[in-house]
Amino acid sequence: MSSKQTKEPSGRAEATRERIFAAALVEFAEAGFAGARVDAIARRSRANKALLYRYFGNKTKLYAATLAHVATLRRTAAAAAPEELGDRAAYWVRATARSKVALRFVLQEATRAGRPRRAVALDRTHYDRQLHELAERTAKDAALTLLALDALVTYPFAFPEITRAITGASVADADFVERWARFVLEMTRSAFPAPSPLEPSPGSSPLRRSRAKPAPSPRPPQR
Repeated sequence: MSSKQTKEPSGRAEATRERIFAAALVEFAEAGFAGARVDAIARRSRANKALLYRYFGNKTKLYAATLAHVATLRRTAAAAAPEELGDRAAYWVRATARSKVALRFVLQEATRAGRPRRAVALDRTHYDRQLHELAERTAKDAALTLLALDALVTYPFAFPEITRAITGASVADADFVERWARFVLEMTRSAFPAPSPLEPSPGSSPLRRSRAKPAPSPRPPQR
C-alpha cells in the first residue's frame, strides 16, 4: 500500500515535475537561492512537499535541476531561431517576452555570490553562428557587437520599471512587445545590412580584382 502512495502514473508524474519547475523558477527568480523556500514552491506547484523532496532531494538539487531545465528551454528556442540577423533579433525579443521569469532567474544566477556559479548558456554554436554573420557584415568587433545586440533585446525585460518610466508601457503589454520587436528588427537591418554578393564583406580581406588590359590601338597604315 505504501508503494502506491509514493508512485504516480508516468504522465501525471511528468505534469507534476513541470509544475514544480515552473513554481521553482518563479520562486528562485523572485527570492534568489538563499531566500527561496521549498514550502513556497510546493504551494505554488500544488504538490506535496514530501513528493517534491522525493523528486529532487533538497533545495540545492532542485535549484540545479531548474538551472538545467532553463538551459534546455533556451537551447530549444535557439534551434528555432531564424537565420536572417534582423529576424533573429526580433525572434529573441518575442521569446524573451514569453520567458521573462526565466530571464530574471538567469540574472539572479549571474549575480549570486558565495557559491560557484554555473552559466545558463546556449550551445556555443548558437553564438558562433551569429559572430560569423556579424563578422561578414561589419568591420567592428563582432563579439562586442553581439553583446550590444543581446543587451538591446533583453534590456526592457530585465528592467521593466525603467522601461515603463521611459515609454509609459508595460513589458507585459503585447503591443509594446511587437513595437519593440519591429524596432529591433529595423535597427539591426539598418546597422548591419546584408552584404551585396558583388562586394567583399567588411570583415573579409580585400580581394584583388584583375583588370583587363586595354587592347592596343591600331597602328596607322604605312605610306
